[in-house]
Amino acid sequence: TAFKRTRDLKVACAAVPGAESTMLLRELAAILRSDLSLVVSDMERDLLVNSFHVPPPKVALSRWYYAPPSPLEELPQFQERAHFVTIGNFRHSPNMDSVAWLAEEVWPLIAERLPEAEMHVYGAYPSKRAMQMHNPARRFHVLGQARDLKMLQSHRVLLAPLRYGAGVKGKIVD
Repeated sequence: TAFKRTRDLKVACAAVPGAESTMLLRELAAILRSDLSLVVSDMERDLLVNSFHVPPPKVALSRWYYAPPSPLEELPQFQERAHFVTIGNFRHSPNMDSVAWLAEEVWPLIAERLPEAEMHVYGAYPSKRAMQMHNPARRFHVLGQARDLKMLQSHRVLLAPLRYGAGVKGKIVD
């Protein structure tokens, strides 16, 4: 019933200080309204069940979203890789926020310490604002859509600087 869902949401949010975020409340409300939510990590399942008190039958672990990774011996060695990379569709506001924060706050700190490193940003539908962040002099390259995810194998570090949303798991699995 609507009363029970509202009560469950209040219990879930009361369990975690600072859980009054509108986005978090919307996501928890959607989970509590659903019969079942599929998650891709033990950590996400544990967070929902233990921290937000989502009833365990409403959360299921599902690892079938992705093909098994290539064996490590088939991947380029660390010494053969270079630079930093991040990925994300620019039409999704958490990704756009992520790239802006990366360009303005995070990358300058990294670039100062690693003067040979480059930041490669891949994503479909780069907006004018996204393309304005492209700055070869700062070694920050907005490259548009990647042909495939194999390009990730040529980079040393994948950054996923999302400040909100649920996309970290997808970026890390990729």
